Amino acid sequence: MLIIPDPDVAELCARAIVSACGPSALTETQSAVAEAVLALVMGVDLYLTDLEPISAEGAAAGIEDTGLRHQVVSAMICQSLIDDQPDTDRAARIVAYAGALGITPTMLDPMREWAKGHRRIMLVDFLRGSWHGRAFRQELADQGPVGIVRELTQYEGWTEDPALAARWEGLANLPGGSWGRCVWEFYRRHGWPLPGQPHSVPYPTTHHDWVHVLSGYDATPLGEILVCAFMAASMPPDIGFSMLFWGLSIYETADIHVVFQPGGKRTISASPDGPAQFADALRRGAACTVDALDLDHFALASESLVELRSRFRIPPKAIHGDPESVPVLPA
Repeated sequence: MLIIPDPDVAELCARAIVSACGPSALTETQSAVAEAVLALVMGVDLYLTDLEPISAEGAAAGIEDTGLRHQVVSAMICQSLIDDQPDTDRAARIVAYAGALGITPTMLDPMREWAKGHRRIMLVDFLRGSWHGRAFRQELADQGPVGIVRELTQYEGWTEDPALAARWEGLANLPGGSWGRCVWEFYRRHGWPLPGQPHSVPYPTTHHDWVHVLSGYDATPLGEILVCAFMAASMPPDIGFSMLFWGLSIYETADIHVVFQPGGKRTISASPDGPAQFADALRRGAACTVDALDLDHFALASESLVELRSRFRIPPKAIHGDPESVPVLPA
């Protein structure tokens, strides 16, 4: 979960992030995102152009908390992926700051390979330390290679899983406004096959659809980044940040290509309030008291979505640019 430091420490963190990324190289979108996060999440109004640079050693002397150090390096990596081209000099500076801070987040190596243009190596490094890699390894342990092949052939439309499809179809019978019914409506509205039906996505992918609905972010390119930001702020730090790395690499830099996700480039800047929405998603995720990706979703499927948001302390959106993902459709 996100750490909210005191204002003076927040300014020190911002100075370190800007110094590592290179203030002269920051794009308008990168600056807007950073300033929105400082204001909406950290409660500090700062302009990046007013900040004095700070060395890696200076940052290490002033930022003592290990979790906050991890968060600062993750923010450096995040900034490198927002609305920008790969930059090996920037990557080297981030690695230097991480070294001075004594932090080696799992996304540091993927970022470095991305900056070098090594997309395949980046993906391998990413899968080694990410939630997605962990989910794949768990799926392999649970189902074996045959199960993985079955899911892939199901996506191709060659096979199906009637029992799994029936379980998901049963969500349609839950009360209106329940989490599970809203997830069923989410799939119906987008015209997606339910898990288990021909051409449905691999099952681990479906977990984040529950979070789409819980958080209220639609399955648009910007909504995908926002739900990843929400999850990153509410999950354990390292594995959580891998979600944001994933979302930005698909929808902001278009360097990871997933056959069942359309992808995009410079998505945040395409919306006038994209930076503010991004910061607001982090704020809401930081306030959430659970890792929504790791819940037993079907056990909670019959419960009211409104009541669950209240129970998990998920605040309303402060920025309403992205539409709610859970309109109730007629039966």
